[in-house]
Amino acid sequence: MPAFVDAHTHFHTWACRPDVLDLTGVTSLKQALQLIGRAARRRPPGEWVIARGFDKNRWQHEARQEKQQRRHTAAEWFPCAADLDAVSGAVPVRVESRDGHTAWVNTAAMKLAGITSRTRTPDGGTIIRDRKGRPTGILQENAIGLLPGIQTTLAETRIEGALRAGIRTAHRYGITCVHSVEDAEALRWFQRLHREGNLDIRVRFAIPAECVDHAIALGLSAGLGDDMLRICGVKAFADGALGSQTAYMLDPYPTRPGYRGVPVTVGRPLRELIGRASRAGLPCWVHAIGDAANREVIDAIAAARKAERRPLPHRIEHAQCVRPADARRMGRLGIIASMQPCHLVGDIDTAERHWSNVLRWTYPVRSLLDAGVTLAFGSDAPVETMDPIVGLHAAVNRQTLDRRPPDGWQMHQAIGVREALRAYTVGGAMAAGDGDRLGRIAPGMLADFVLLNDDPLRIPRERLLDLRVVATVCDGRVVYRA
Repeated sequence: MPAFVDAHTHFHTWACRPDVLDLTGVTSLKQALQLIGRAARRRPPGEWVIARGFDKNRWQHEARQEKQQRRHTAAEWFPCAADLDAVSGAVPVRVESRDGHTAWVNTAAMKLAGITSRTRTPDGGTIIRDRKGRPTGILQENAIGLLPGIQTTLAETRIEGALRAGIRTAHRYGITCVHSVEDAEALRWFQRLHREGNLDIRVRFAIPAECVDHAIALGLSAGLGDDMLRICGVKAFADGALGSQTAYMLDPYPTRPGYRGVPVTVGRPLRELIGRASRAGLPCWVHAIGDAANREVIDAIAAARKAERRPLPHRIEHAQCVRPADARRMGRLGIIASMQPCHLVGDIDTAERHWSNVLRWTYPVRSLLDAGVTLAFGSDAPVETMDPIVGLHAAVNRQTLDRRPPDGWQMHQAIGVREALRAYTVGGAMAAGDGDRLGRIAPGMLADFVLLNDDPLRIPRERLLDLRVVATVCDGRVVYRA
């Protein structure tokens, strides 16, 4: 079959942080603190402990929760700097949430960043404070930018090796093309590998929104590059995430009366951004998770469409909650839904708690497909596994990896295997302007394909997780053999 296209990754970040402490499977605050404390004791003076993957939604500490809620201004429980201070001392610690939209830091980290009671909360961000107005160590959305930029804990001499190892892992999953939504540092490294002949995976790159004016001034537009490395758009954020409860919603969260999430870039600023990029020939890839954020993006793209000589492949990244009328508008406007079904695997319980009022529109894959929206599937690595087989299972069976619930979750939004495969191949290619070059096996197409151990269209859907990649071919070369 055609090779998989992963339509949403943070590839450089994922590949270049192998020594970052991974808390993805940690199920309690106590366990997390034990691991962080052990890492802090091994750190030389001046070095940070960087960890990622904490999910407070999975941590069950009812007694502690009551205690913390009396100290925090947030309605939802979060860990705090004092928890980290007890195990880290003077070693600065930064822990990213599983969804990447919350940072949990200790007092040493806040001192280095200059975060105090007087620090102003940035627009589109949240600093959770205690009853006296002091930062508790939880920063969300744009407030994370107050921390020093720490892209990787690897020395430069090891980054190239880490990237090449990441490429080999992608090949093992049958992926030959990734869409990367990252910063200038990532683009520099992709270019370096390409110059040296070591970029053995196709990269479709979206520049950060904060760089769009520089790109326009240089005359840069989508399509710059070649079949291995190409600039394809601009990445922006409309809101936060479900896991951090910062996704921007039309109605208040049932667990937090009056609270609708964090609008990061909406309204006039979003319309102006998409308008400027569109006029310069740069499609916009806009992160939108909540139903209000998705509506804002649709409105902004609709306004930009009026001035476009030809429709650009604008995209909504994630589209995790979309009302039916907005799904139909996406179809009419030709907006691509770049979705990650693998998120569903870990989000079912969180959605049941925080989105109980909109579950029928959560991960609305079937609704979007029926509305004529092109689907492009990906992983959001390092947030989730890059393995597309997990995404196939999630899109078709809508279950966790241990197959809960037994009959699937909100199955009116499930799609078929063929439709899911198309979203991982043709859809991903179309979302980057590669529809005439990639995603299909046909004369004149790029020779990217994989061999599987079984036929996904013939086996029972319950056995999708048994599929394995046997071999991967990229640009006519065998790059992986099982």
